[in-house]
Amino acid sequence: MPAHGRIMLDAERNYRVFTVLYNADPAASRVSADLVAREMNSAGLGYGDLPLFTFNAYASPGGETTPGYGASHRRIVFGDGVLEGFAKVGLSDWRRRRSWRTSSVTRSSTPTG
Repeated sequence: MPAHGRIMLDAERNYRVFTVLYNADPAASRVSADLVAREMNSAGLGYGDLPLFTFNAYASPGGETTPGYGASHRRIVFGDGVLEGFAKVGLSDWRRRRSWRTSSVTRSSTPTG
């Protein structure tokens, strides 16, 4: 699953991240969310498309419950910056090369698509 820097241009999404994930004060979250969206929406910050902001990845085992949103799914998330880095070193076909499935821990020598 890819993660995109442009998401930070959406003040409402930023607000939900600050209040739901970080349990931050709603008033402070509103100010911060608006500030992030406004500042990211500039040429100097690539309108949110700078790989620097998405040069990360994380895995979630799933099952975490977030009030108002339910249980999360198991997933691995790669930022656009990571995917761009893969492409620069010749791994742009990572989707076809993956040799594992998130539904099991078994390995396969045959690429899946």
